[in-house]
Amino acid sequence: SISTNVIVNNGGVGISIGGGPVTITNNIILNNAGGGISGDGGAINITGNIIADQKVIAVSISGAGVTFSKNSVVHNEATGGPIFSLSTGYQYVNHNTWVGNKSLGSASKIISVSGGAGSNDSWSYNNFFANSSIYDLAYGNSNTSFNLNAKNNWWGITSDFSIQAKIF
Repeated sequence: SISTNVIVNNGGVGISIGGGPVTITNNIILNNAGGGISGDGGAINITGNIIADQKVIAVSISGAGVTFSKNSVVHNEATGGPIFSLSTGYQYVNHNTWVGNKSLGSASKIISVSGGAGSNDSWSYNNFFANSSIYDLAYGNSNTSFNLNAKNNWWGITSDFSIQAKIF
């Protein structure tokens, strides 16, 4: 368990995961050269953290069984890639706030979801606003029989057309 730390200005990744299970809770992760949280493995629980001011990807996780909840992902910037990348099955990404993030480049996106996502995955009750990118959420699942459940999120806008334009 990694809990209640201030992780700031590291030359590499703030927290690097080499396998699960692992729980990362109530940390402040700021301005790390290699990003905020990176790794792979199963049974990863990331809850209640502030992940801010990364100049490359803020969070990159691969592996089955990720819970990402009650986190604030703010003021991160990436060029040529997403702010948050999740390539895993069994995703539970709920009750997070994504604000003031920038993804620069021709295929810019705040969040990139790929891999083995399935029918039980949940992306709900998140707040997305004041982000700068082409898409807030890009879903690229090789298993086309499943849609990503992204209901009950706040996108910072109320027009259905404008919301759909922020999702790929």
